[in-house]
Amino acid sequence: AAAIAFALAAPLVWSITTRRNDSAVFATAANEQRTVRLEDGSILRLAGQTRLTVTTKTLDDIGTRVSRYLMMNALVNGGFGVLVFVGLSLIGVEYAALWGFLAALFRFVPYVGAFVSIVLPFSMAVIQFSGWTSPLLVVALFVVLELITNNVVEPLAYGKAAGCYIWRKANGWMTNRAEE
Repeated sequence: AAAIAFALAAPLVWSITTRRNDSAVFATAANEQRTVRLEDGSILRLAGQTRLTVTTKTLDDIGTRVSRYLMMNALVNGGFGVLVFVGLSLIGVEYAALWGFLAALFRFVPYVGAFVSIVLPFSMAVIQFSGWTSPLLVVALFVVLELITNNVVEPLAYGKAAGCYIWRKANGWMTNRAEE
């Protein structure tokens, strides 16, 4: 029970921390934007005097969507870690909670995190079991979870969290056709 609580709490704490940091960064950026606007007017020159409202709304929208994306990323990775924990427990690999937690953490590292997260549980299964059935089940678990997460869960979760039309809005702002 403690291992499950730990596996669920870590991504939640990370997402709350990230959300607070994002809020602080965007609040600081908003204050500095006002300072820059007042001191040398570079943002006004970039966006134009008549586009100030649209520019502010666009930057606020981008900040909100990035925060949602980061929170969804933490939830997806945390769910992945919980599923790794459950799968490794069913296979019988020792320290399954640790491997699930590390799998969730390593998924935050782009490209190599998924490959690194499989090394330790696979090594433990090779050491712990006499045959190759359990180590191959560990590999199969990670491959299946990665395929489902990458091709089904992440596109659905990130598309809704970040908003699929964010690039259209940014392009519209840059080409002076942003929606009011």
